[in-house]
Amino acid sequence: MDLIALIEDSTDDDSEIKSYSDTGDGNQNIDQTTNGEHNASSKIRRKRTDKVSHEGRAKVIRRGLIDVVSSSKARDSRVFSRSIPHRRGHWAGHVKIPILMASSPSENDDLEPLRKTKTRNVAALQNFLERRGISGTMIEHDNLHLSLSKHFSLQIANIEPFARRLGELLQNEPSTSLHVETMVEPCHESNLVHGEFVGEIIDDIVLLNEEKTRSFFCWRVRPNVTLLRIVAHVDAILKRYNQPVYYQPAHFHISFASFAGNIIESLNKTKGEYVHSRLDVDSERYFQSPSNNVVGASIIGSKNERGVGDDDDDDDDSEQTVYILPVHHVECTLGTTKEYIIPLRTCHPF
Repeated sequence: MDLIALIEDSTDDDSEIKSYSDTGDGNQNIDQTTNGEHNASSKIRRKRTDKVSHEGRAKVIRRGLIDVVSSSKARDSRVFSRSIPHRRGHWAGHVKIPILMASSPSENDDLEPLRKTKTRNVAALQNFLERRGISGTMIEHDNLHLSLSKHFSLQIANIEPFARRLGELLQNEPSTSLHVETMVEPCHESNLVHGEFVGEIIDDIVLLNEEKTRSFFCWRVRPNVTLLRIVAHVDAILKRYNQPVYYQPAHFHISFASFAGNIIESLNKTKGEYVHSRLDVDSERYFQSPSNNVVGASIIGSKNERGVGDDDDDDDDSEQTVYILPVHHVECTLGTTKEYIIPLRTCHPF
């Protein structure tokens, strides 16, 4: 069994001992006190020192074990549980933009860098959670998509009218591009091994389902005008059928992996024992617009850019890749058999 020793920081305890040693009755040095006072003080100091020695000892913790399973294999097992109860005569629906489909890898050759990034991000998360003593099954998502609606439910008689109206509203919306901000990666392998970067940004990449029964590890997608208009159209139709609308404010994201339960809550329980506090960590910088690498996929060529405000420090130990993905259609699925492809208007260059 792999065991990890972590040394707790005892700086605060040491400072308290120093403060006590420098302070005595009448601001006299402890050596100038009476023998009785000296003995009493020594006992107190010795007791305090023993406490520090106990707290400063290495804590040996049991490393967790995370199994990574692809979503296609997980659906054939009992890893997933239904969070929305089935209602007879109702079909579960979802409006989304497909990103990466495992069923047709030959069509996604241009997205191979994105697939490799997903694999690296999952490995980094697996290592981070194991080192924090977390065990369980992580699902690596084979098919990636950008949700444009929450999950909803329609009666079978309303499916065709819903899909028809959705097509009417979206057909005049132009094609667009997604700027996908993947998880920050350390430049040095040693940082990846220790999982420090994952620990600093974990709060920013995890989203919970409404029941808080599953944690989703996500990449952020930068909002744009077209995406916001499409969501507004979808929301308008869903309201007519008394269905839930999208998140307010809109939070565009692509989920690339998931884990059962509330992973943030689990990590917070062990934070004091296993994770050293990190001072002056500005996790927001990992998801700000200026990024080191911008990678174009599909019809957009690759390029490297530095955004305004990027540090020119060559010693920066992290980098983030932004993928630009073209979008030409929206997909609406209902149940497991009904799928509607809604093309967006093609934008011709002047």
